[in-house]
Amino acid sequence: MFRPRAPVLLLGLALIIALIETVMLMARHEMARRSLDDALAEQGRHLHDSFVLMLDQLEQTMLSTATLVAGDPEVQQLFLAGARAVAAEGGGAGGAEAALWRDRLMDRVSPAWTEVQERFNVRQLHFHLAPGSTSFLRVHQPDRFGDDLAAVRHSVVAANATGTPQAGFETGRVYSGLRGVVPVTATDPLTGASVHVGALEAGTALDTVVNTLDRRLNHGVAVLLGKEHVEKSMFADLAAPVLQTAGRCGCVVEAVSRDGLADVLGRALDAGVALKTPGTQLLEYEGGAVALSHFPLRDFRGTRDASLAPVGAVVFWNDATPLVAAFRADRLKEVVFGVVAYAVVMLSVLAAFHFGARRFDSLLAAKTRELAAANALLHDQSANLERSNRELEQFAHIVSHDLREPLRSVVSFLMLVKRRAGAAALDEDTRRFIDYAISGGERMSRMVSDLLDLSRVRTRGSEFRPEASADLVAEAVRNLTIAIQDAHAEVVVTEGAPPVLGDRGQLVRLFQNLIGNALSYRRQGLPPVVRVDWMEQGPLVRFSIIDNGIGIPPEFSEAVFLPFRRLNPGGGAEGSGIGLAICRSIVERHGGSIVAEPAPDGAGACLTFTLVRATLPEAAAGGAPAAVAAGGRGDAATDPADGIGRAEQAA
Repeated sequence: MFRPRAPVLLLGLALIIALIETVMLMARHEMARRSLDDALAEQGRHLHDSFVLMLDQLEQTMLSTATLVAGDPEVQQLFLAGARAVAAEGGGAGGAEAALWRDRLMDRVSPAWTEVQERFNVRQLHFHLAPGSTSFLRVHQPDRFGDDLAAVRHSVVAANATGTPQAGFETGRVYSGLRGVVPVTATDPLTGASVHVGALEAGTALDTVVNTLDRRLNHGVAVLLGKEHVEKSMFADLAAPVLQTAGRCGCVVEAVSRDGLADVLGRALDAGVALKTPGTQLLEYEGGAVALSHFPLRDFRGTRDASLAPVGAVVFWNDATPLVAAFRADRLKEVVFGVVAYAVVMLSVLAAFHFGARRFDSLLAAKTRELAAANALLHDQSANLERSNRELEQFAHIVSHDLREPLRSVVSFLMLVKRRAGAAALDEDTRRFIDYAISGGERMSRMVSDLLDLSRVRTRGSEFRPEASADLVAEAVRNLTIAIQDAHAEVVVTEGAPPVLGDRGQLVRLFQNLIGNALSYRRQGLPPVVRVDWMEQGPLVRFSIIDNGIGIPPEFSEAVFLPFRRLNPGGGAEGSGIGLAICRSIVERHGGSIVAEPAPDGAGACLTFTLVRATLPEAAAGGAPAAVAAGGRGDAATDPADGIGRAEQAA
């Protein structure tokens, strides 16, 4: 009966292997593409951070330049005299006396203006009268003065209103740039009192920024401004020639580091890229590809009011043709390797069927004899049971490990189907069914992963060493920083816990699982408070993790440590129900015990476990002091001694 069915079995097996190989190739391709997208996104974040850092440095330079010039007592007196002349002559540009003081101020700052232009690449130096912002002297363009700039020079208005330095990007009447503004005060020669005269502004263009970033990062860089923003801000006679550069994107090129921007913007617009939203795209075209990163540009007002629209965008681009070519070459290699592997497997299968057909009868007879011999050994049940337990442990490890790959494939392809089909192509039931399948796959993956962790507690542990208890708790709290902050929780640790003997990685996980469990099973509407207490019991140290959560009923004090057992499986807490089982396995491996009971005050739960006390080497005997970790408002500082955030407890 074996040989006649062999062709059918071979065909079915070939189809199954081909299907598996195809699915694996598709999964690897999708994972590689996702890794490429993640790498480009990370690169985009680095480019954004580099741009912001460069702006911060230039802002400080402009503030230092303005402070240096404004600190000259003679400049202060000339500015004060000019301001009073303007007021006496009706405001605005003033009259003859205001012009006289303006010329004297220009003569005074001209040497400094020449120096800061050369040394710091300052493009603009501008004196503004308070209140608001009325131009008194543009050192960079002295023939324009007297205009009210309150509608466009918000940094100057803020400096005059608050008496504090201000900095940021702004488009003025003459040009756009990065500006630093400092208030200017002078001593009244009649009364000796300090008088606020106005503000001094130093500014520079963004050409230096884009050219420097281009050299450092090997990316083309461009700063684009919206056409409406330029029309609204600049003098009409200056804005007209600038607006001639506006293209299909409806934007003005404020600064650009290299050629090729027009082609990049054209490809981005054809692809529907929104330049004023942060993102990174790989724009592929016939014969090449370009990596494009972009994010919004906000001016002085926009950085302080997020509801205001961006005034433009910052664009980074780079030739990605070699990257795409390498990606495609790798995928081709995978396909070739898959075809070769399929051929090898099928040849092996054919050989196995060939030899198997001839040996089937003899093997069957041999197995029959082995079965008879095995039946004769049933009296030694204890030995067989021990061997079975070892094999079961190995089997659990292998199954837990190998099940994760097909689970990831199932979840990944379901998510890919949902994304590619789109919302319009799927009805509500189908989308819900896909979501159920994805959720079930992810939940099963977590359960398999946790089962693998449980099996590794005794088989993959490290050698026991003396460890400082405070360091173990500190590392566990650091790992839970985000969960603590999200839950607005406090973690209070009793100081002075003695060192213990054990596997550092497993002990950190023990504390982390128990504290995390307390955060997960918290009371609705009540911020969690978790206490880590300890006491000595002879050669042991008894630790208690006490919370104010939903508590553990006495009848479930043992069941909570069984794998996949949860008290409220329908509740909001996430998890596979194996965390406390792992904790028990870790504690028992370390020669201790763990129990669950109600908290001493009756509100919450208390999980208590014991560990063997140890003696640390003299250099590390001090350990790290205990501390309080607070989350929820981001007000915890970091203590360099132990890494646990410290915050004062509420009264």
